[in-house]
Amino acid sequence: MTRKYRYFIFDLDGTLAYTIDDLRAAMNRMLRHFGWREVSAEETLQSINNGARAFVAGCMPPEYRGDGEAVDRAYAKYLECYAEGYLNTTRLYPVIPQGIAYLKEQGAKLAVFSNKQDIQTKQICEKLFPDHPFELVMGHDGRFPHKPSPEGALHIVSVFGASPDETVLIGDSDVDMRLAANAGLHPVGVAWGYRPVALLEQLGAERILRNLDDFKALI
Repeated sequence: MTRKYRYFIFDLDGTLAYTIDDLRAAMNRMLRHFGWREVSAEETLQSINNGARAFVAGCMPPEYRGDGEAVDRAYAKYLECYAEGYLNTTRLYPVIPQGIAYLKEQGAKLAVFSNKQDIQTKQICEKLFPDHPFELVMGHDGRFPHKPSPEGALHIVSVFGASPDETVLIGDSDVDMRLAANAGLHPVGVAWGYRPVALLEQLGAERILRNLDDFKALI
């Protein structure tokens, strides 16, 4: 990646913010409620990125995952548990405040696009970014399919007034890299997220962000 860019779409979980402890705590509260085995941090990581309902199904005992009604009940309980504690320990990764501030200072337009529920995506960004650096913060609200379907990202590109080829998608997961490919965006990975750097590079990441200098090289 040698071009310079000014339009950036960021994933939230594992990219901007460390969220896994709150996710796991809510999941285990739900699992305890139904008398099911709790999940480890590693098992939690294995099931995230594809939206909350898929996350819940992936953490349920295998014998219940094909039972739509059981998944619906577990999903409803999980949403209740997560709503009560999704800001307990969630925090920005250390380089993010400086990186975001630098991009804004250079005139970049920024957005957040997450598979997390829309209301919680917005409230997390409200708390962690009190200076409101983003043009748009969008989670899953039913208007668009979950990532990696491209519709939501292309909506953000249109709000920017940009084209896909002018826009960078920054994320930490295979879902984000596939989203970038599906939407015609430039995929950039992060070294601190929930998936290995080697996987991001294998799926086409043009650059891996590791520090503030890497942010500066984008714009």
